[in-house]
Amino acid sequence: MTTFKLVNIVAQYISYVYVIGISFALSIFIARALGPAEFGIYVTALSAGSILGILFDLGFKHIIQREMAQPSKKLAPLQPQLLATAIGVSLLISTITSIILCMIFPGWKILILSVSACFLSIAFTQFISAYMKGSRQFIRESIHLAGARTASAFAILALLILGNATSLTILIAWGGGLLTWNFLFNRFAFAKLNISSAPSFFPMLLSLFIIDLSITVYFRADILLLQFFGSDQVSIGHFSAALRLVEGLILMGLPLRSMLQTKIRSEQLISDLDVKVFTQRLIVVGIVGASLGFIINLIADPLVLLIYGEDFSQASSYLKILAWILIPAYMLAVISEMMIAREAEVLYKYLALAMALLMVITTFFVQMNYGILRVAQLKVLMEAIFAVAGFGLICMFLLRKKAFH
Repeated sequence: MTTFKLVNIVAQYISYVYVIGISFALSIFIARALGPAEFGIYVTALSAGSILGILFDLGFKHIIQREMAQPSKKLAPLQPQLLATAIGVSLLISTITSIILCMIFPGWKILILSVSACFLSIAFTQFISAYMKGSRQFIRESIHLAGARTASAFAILALLILGNATSLTILIAWGGGLLTWNFLFNRFAFAKLNISSAPSFFPMLLSLFIIDLSITVYFRADILLLQFFGSDQVSIGHFSAALRLVEGLILMGLPLRSMLQTKIRSEQLISDLDVKVFTQRLIVVGIVGASLGFIINLIADPLVLLIYGEDFSQASSYLKILAWILIPAYMLAVISEMMIAREAEVLYKYLALAMALLMVITTFFVQMNYGILRVAQLKVLMEAIFAVAGFGLICMFLLRKKAFH
């Protein structure tokens, strides 16, 4: 297998470091331009929009990568038109959803259309990325991601320079930059759009959609609930700033995570992945997360001041807590890829749904009674519970599968 060739790994990490670096820098510029209160609103808009993004994606990005890496017998005839089908279905769903939301909330039409356009363009970008990863075109996929981030960054920077940056205009610029890149440099993906084969994918899509939606709600519930119940906007901004730093570190593991899914899927018909090897991988990523968490706690105060400025100094208290989420988050990332690659999504969706519901209930109780700092502690605890439960579930699945074979 050539999945983990050094050139592929290097290309992926150059691209991802570049993308994360640009995104990180933009977050700083945006936070400074908007201020703590408006920045909290911006992150809230991203959290709400990410739920729409899950609907537009519908789980297709997982199927695209998995089926391109190793098609299942049932879907093998549909593989050549999979990408075009995904884009066509996503476009149809986003159009219908936007119309319905505009009818329900007529006073929010511009915001709804802006958020929808932004996250639709993100879905297109992810589809093309998944297609290239599944096809083992890792260098080409690296160029695709770097180009898409550059295009959207230039659009956002133009707003910041002109002094016209608001939560709304940033979303418009972001989506517009991505759409421009995709239409100019990835036009092949939009050729011969055809949704006639979409029903063949619906059984898998339902499970994957529930997983993505549940995980999004699970990860974003705290920000949305804090805004909904009128918590202090400045405190939400501090919490959001710390969370964005941690999210950036989580994203650093995406290249190896996505490459691992392709490798596991490709080897599925050759041999079963031993539970012992799987456990060893989890231990390694857990150690990496623990090391990063320790380092961040040592430098949290000067790091926040350096990145966000004096106005965000209180964010360091949240960062010191949230840094420990890296341990279960890295482990859960490996578990999730294993679940999807081994077609265990039917089981995984129940766990994800249960965790999302539990997160909403516990976050509501904690923020009402104990405040935002306790919400940060709860977030780390819930991630640990999710990782432990996920580990138990995938181990049972692998052992049962091995017993039947």
